[in-house]
Amino acid sequence: MVFPMTFAVLSAVLWIVAAQEEPDYVEVGQRLVLEVTPQDLSAIQIPIEIIRWKFNNDRVVDRFHSNPVKYYGRFKDHTQLNVSSLALAIEAVSSADGGKFHLETGEGPVRTFDVRVIKAPPTPEVNLKPLVCDENQCAMQCSVDTQDLGPVTYQWRPDDGVWTDGEELKNMTRFHKHFFCRLRTRLRFSPDSLPVDNPRFEEINPAQEEPDYVEVGQRLVLEVTPQDLSDIPTPIEIIRWKFNNDLVVDRFHSNPVKYYGRFKAHTQLNVSSLALAIKPVSSADGGKFVLETGKGPVRTFDVRVIKAPPTPEIILKPLECDDDRCAMNCSVDTQDLGPVTYQWRPDDGVWTDGEELKNMTRFHKHFFCRLRTRLSVSLASLPVNNTRFEGEAPPTPEINLKCDENQCAMQCSADTQDLGPVTYQWRPYGGVWTDGEELKNMDWFHRRFFCRLRTRLRFSPDSLPVDNPRFEGAQEEPDYVEVGQRLVLEVTPQDLSAIQIPIEIIRWKFNNDRVVDRFHSNPVKYYGRFKARTHLDVSSLVLAIEPVSSADGGKFHLETGKGPVRTFDVRVIKSPPTPEIILKNDENRSAMQCSVDTQDLGPVTYQWRPYGGVWIDGEELKNMNTSHRSFFCRLRTRLRFSPDSLLVDNPRFVGAQEEPDYVEVGQRLVLEVTPQDLSAIQIPIEIIRWKFNNDRVVDRFHSNPVKYYGRFKARTHLDVFSLALAIEPVSSADSGKFHLETGKGPVRTFNVRVIKAPSTPEIILKPLECDENQCAMQCSVDTQDLGPVTYQWKPDDGVWTDGEELKNMTRFHKHFFCRLRTRLRFSPDSLPVDNPRFEEINPEPTVEDPAEEDKGLLDPPPAEHAP
Repeated sequence: MVFPMTFAVLSAVLWIVAAQEEPDYVEVGQRLVLEVTPQDLSAIQIPIEIIRWKFNNDRVVDRFHSNPVKYYGRFKDHTQLNVSSLALAIEAVSSADGGKFHLETGEGPVRTFDVRVIKAPPTPEVNLKPLVCDENQCAMQCSVDTQDLGPVTYQWRPDDGVWTDGEELKNMTRFHKHFFCRLRTRLRFSPDSLPVDNPRFEEINPAQEEPDYVEVGQRLVLEVTPQDLSDIPTPIEIIRWKFNNDLVVDRFHSNPVKYYGRFKAHTQLNVSSLALAIKPVSSADGGKFVLETGKGPVRTFDVRVIKAPPTPEIILKPLECDDDRCAMNCSVDTQDLGPVTYQWRPDDGVWTDGEELKNMTRFHKHFFCRLRTRLSVSLASLPVNNTRFEGEAPPTPEINLKCDENQCAMQCSADTQDLGPVTYQWRPYGGVWTDGEELKNMDWFHRRFFCRLRTRLRFSPDSLPVDNPRFEGAQEEPDYVEVGQRLVLEVTPQDLSAIQIPIEIIRWKFNNDRVVDRFHSNPVKYYGRFKARTHLDVSSLVLAIEPVSSADGGKFHLETGKGPVRTFDVRVIKSPPTPEIILKNDENRSAMQCSVDTQDLGPVTYQWRPYGGVWIDGEELKNMNTSHRSFFCRLRTRLRFSPDSLLVDNPRFVGAQEEPDYVEVGQRLVLEVTPQDLSAIQIPIEIIRWKFNNDRVVDRFHSNPVKYYGRFKARTHLDVFSLALAIEPVSSADSGKFHLETGKGPVRTFNVRVIKAPSTPEIILKPLECDENQCAMQCSVDTQDLGPVTYQWKPDDGVWTDGEELKNMTRFHKHFFCRLRTRLRFSPDSLPVDNPRFEEINPEPTVEDPAEEDKGLLDPPPAEHAP
């Protein structure tokens, strides 16, 4: 028998649950929006006549019946209540706004929000520990004042590497010259720290220029720079390339090019740039290539022809490890590979450098190694067991349902004894993992859920799936799987709830054909084409097939001795191919279509994005903005996205006046070039230079270190692989032309405009006293240093429409808001302004008992709000 909870007890439970929620973080000066969910309001009668928000014990806003909304105290000028959704919005929050926000109605408390107002993360600083490093002890610490930042984590990266986690950085390798760190609050990353020199870095002597490496069978290109040719008169009448002491190619005046010896059939001279290309190269091509003109030698290239890196093998040292000594050695024949480095990773971890792996922790079960030549990375070795590994995977959890008349939740249950601290995660069938020991407010459209737990070392196996009691799907979504992948068909405890245990007879069928069966304790028997690639788990009745083929699309039926249990509708689809963009032009319109052969893909959707923009949905792209130079498209099957299409130019792009690259003061500017920009430039690119107007920003010659100039030194980073330039933070002085140049000349110019963040606009009536013939609202704001702006308007809870002025206001809307949009983002919304033409619809007169207002937990309304 279920006993109803008293109102007071239910209220107390609601407050306790709310108190344990993750706080709502917001930065000083930003917009805070507190939104309640349909589940929060599910027990409250509609319409909601009384609404009140409180901050700690102080009133923020309330509304009684259809009376005007009333704001209190310091919240008056920057707070807005949405009377339809009960959402509360506060502009420009301050540190004083950190605390408990409570929503109440005439029915009592609804929900409490624990708001934490934090500062924007400052730029951290890297400190060495100790200040003078030695061979035994050296670490870097990411240091910053974390007061008023809330919980933070730290990350590190070498010059052009990837970010990894950790407050301290130890065991720095000698290959990275600099390191950066950053911190992350609950809201965003800080700017990167200034780079700090690696005290263990060993620089290659610039006097000994790095050789030119090339793999056997590949293409070798030897390019000279404008500096190499700066002292040679033009035109160059005599060109000669030699290999050691042998002629490769020469050209005299305007005579034909002449190739020599074994280079004849696979060599090409570019008589304009003097570049020499050889393909394919062999090991005999390793040596000195010399370029000469009629004026003598120009430049010598030291070419090293190396093999592709083979797969290494891990060897234990000694073969029998003990407590005091144990290491792993990444072993491979390095003859003809040139200089190599080695890397290691545990099972699902990240790669770290080192020829030997010592001090293996007891938390990782296996290790892999790989080697890297100057050109490529080898395949990973086979995994080797960690002899120091301790502990098996945590146990498989079980999902328990906890439902009553008012609430339904799932709990992830497991024996956590001797596991240490654990956390829990949930996912719907086909979805992604989210955190939480309990799962509440399950969406109606997810059929079933899984859970797992995580110790400090690893994840547990997934629980068996449990049906969602709130699921309302009329027709179950098919089970999609790609050709060649693994298909897993899982039944739930609910599917088996009416079947007696033990289950003596198990049979899976595909359409009308047998796949597998098992009778009593006899061996499992597989049939036909499923024999060699199918596995039945006799405990859970799960069926796994790998790899699947297109012939496996159909109905899979599970049966026991009691009859049919469940049918799975399996659709085998292909992996999504790369789509192609097709232009469709006629006199009246121009559109792009994302075209691809969708046969055997199942249901698909399409997405588009401009270069540097975000993805939006649609099979066709119409009304392309003239400010976007080019577009990509991709498609999505039920399983994943396709690769992006090739970039296609926008036919409506105003090429003569290319849209500038806008960036806000204090933010990060990234200038990226496209493959089209670099299509005519030979690889490798030996000379890279970025200029701002006529001043140098950064340059790099051959394999020499990158050099930064002037005021860009401390805040600029060049990616030498993609040629992208990043500057952070930018200032208004950074507005202008950024030019990328290589040894072949100019590549691309970026017109950068540094703008301010948009401020909150104000609505002005024109004229101040409206009449029947003339009345308009104007969205007014100081637009200096904002760049091009547009304006938008909306009534109370309506949608935004464009326009600097709002005319012809209808009498149905009580208030209007406006906002402006720069090329980067929207401003905060203006304060609401009354519509001078509003005509309120008067409800039928009713007689109310004033005492009715006091039946909830609220105080009676002020006298001026009495009905």
